[in-house]
This record gives sequence, structure tokens and C-alpha cells, in this order.
Amino acid sequence: SLKKAVQAKPDPQPGDYWLKPSRAELGKMPREQLQKFVGFEVGRQGCGKVTFNGAVDLTAIPLDDLYEKIVEIRLRSVTVYPDASSKPPVGKGLNVPSTISIENSWPRSRGQPSSATSGPIFDKHVNRLKKMHGTEFVNYEVSTGVW
Repeated sequence: SLKKAVQAKPDPQPGDYWLKPSRAELGKMPREQLQKFVGFEVGRQGCGKVTFNGAVDLTAIPLDDLYEKIVEIRLRSVTVYPDASSKPPVGKGLNVPSTISIENSWPRSRGQPSSATSGPIFDKHVNRLKKMHGTEFVNYEVSTGVW
């Protein structure tokens, strides 16, 4: 079998935030659809995204505060409600089950991204991802560094 070479990339500069559906698309949806929206996504280029699997009431979310205040996305870090005092109860706001994808989650060797796809550095990296508190490990894409 041919093994495709993996090229770990240096950290990019974080890009712009985005949401899916876009703000313009949300503006065209009926209120009833916005009140029980499943699959809402917020992301940032070069960093990752969060997909809200549960139904969320987008009419109750202050979209102007969405980036940074409600969803904070950094290199290898996605946080929903970084300010715990503003976090609503489970099931309210965006405090619902979600799936997070983090880009540039390469194994690290001596502080640098490593292209390891097997062996101790790689195994340590994946085991660390699997043990991340409060998460359920879904997948790690070896060739793209997406967790």
C-alpha cells in the first residue's frame, strides 16, 4: 500500500470568522425555522469550527456578540461561552451538544508541528486528544491535521 506523505504545516494566521447559514441567509428564514435550527455552524478560517447538533433558538442569540463573546476560536482552541458567567443553562442559547473541528492539530515535537503518522509522538498526540476532558473523541484526520 502506498503511504501518502503527510506535511505538517506551520501555524497560519487566524482568518475571519464565518457562520453557516450566513447572516444574509438567516435574515431570509422564517422565524419558526430560526427558533429550532439544527446544524448551525460558526467557524474561523485557519482555526476550526463548531457545529451545534442540538436545536438552537437563533432568534435569542445576539448575533452581533457571536464572534469572540459567545464563540471564541483561536489556533487549536474553540470555546463556546468563554465567560462562564454569561453561559446559559444546558439546552438554552448555544449550550447544546456540538461537534468541534480543530485545524492544525498536528503532533508536536520539541514545540514544532511534526509530520509523524505513527510511533510515539503520534500515539501520544492522539491519546491526548482522546482524553480531552468533557469531549467524546470522534476522529483525527492524519493527512490534514483536523481533529
